[in-house]
Amino acid sequence: MILDSKKPVVFFGGGTGLSRILKSANKAKKENQNFVSIVSTFDNGGSSGILRDLYDIPAIGDIRKVLSSCVSNQVHNLLEFRFDSESFTPHTIGNLILLSCIKQNISIQKAIDNYREIFQIKQLVYASSEIPSDLILESNESTISGEVNINNFLDENNKIIDIRLKKSDVPANKKALKSLSDSNMIIFSPGDFYTSLIASLLPNGYIEKISSLKNNSIWLTNCNLSQKALFDQVNFFRNKLKGFLPKKIIHDSGCNLDIKFSKEFPEVTFVNKDLQSSEAGKHDLLKSEAFFKSIL
Repeated sequence: MILDSKKPVVFFGGGTGLSRILKSANKAKKENQNFVSIVSTFDNGGSSGILRDLYDIPAIGDIRKVLSSCVSNQVHNLLEFRFDSESFTPHTIGNLILLSCIKQNISIQKAIDNYREIFQIKQLVYASSEIPSDLILESNESTISGEVNINNFLDENNKIIDIRLKKSDVPANKKALKSLSDSNMIIFSPGDFYTSLIASLLPNGYIEKISSLKNNSIWLTNCNLSQKALFDQVNFFRNKLKGFLPKKIIHDSGCNLDIKFSKEFPEVTFVNKDLQSSEAGKHDLLKSEAFFKSIL
């Protein structure tokens, strides 16, 4: 498939998984091809959680990670540097600079654009929403509040019923929605499935917009998923997105998927592809670059 370079490729996700595959995608993209990242803003742990509580802002750590993936190694190392002094722990330089931009610009999106200008980042990066909120997860056992507690709770044996935002009136970023309307491909990134990928889709407007589009869409799942975990995540994704599923799902759960996958999800092409690096659970940068060259 030949993509129209005038239309953006839109990525959804959180910090670690999205930022890693963006490094590969940026090396693979064609000249004048535009990428847009829509990043979850609902983390409540570490530096993001502290700054959220102090300044009543959305979580900025995942945004910083994505922005850091779009600069040189030298600038990346600067922005990701953490002081070992108790006074600054656990904040990165990038978080503090982005916080400064927020305090000067009021709007988090204007702050992100200011940050991009300072570090000459051409790629568009959008906060999924400019309204802070916590995640709420409902399982067959209990209701869990906050990303940190949810990640500590998650287990393959727990039946997840739903994940939502604590506030019901959190709107999607209007600029992000406009980019989504103009896009010709959507890529759902790896990372924490519930608290990064699904979380980035929760603000009001994204699910309805995605469901209405006829775009090519691809989901890069996490490495080393069991077939059970893959099936459960695909099923949850479909239910949460009101019947929508990406046209292709990239996985490494084995060439011979159980027949229940084709029976339950006949509209999806499942592609078994080894993208894993020597670091457990991480996508290999060179393998991912080759993959993106094949689809962009």
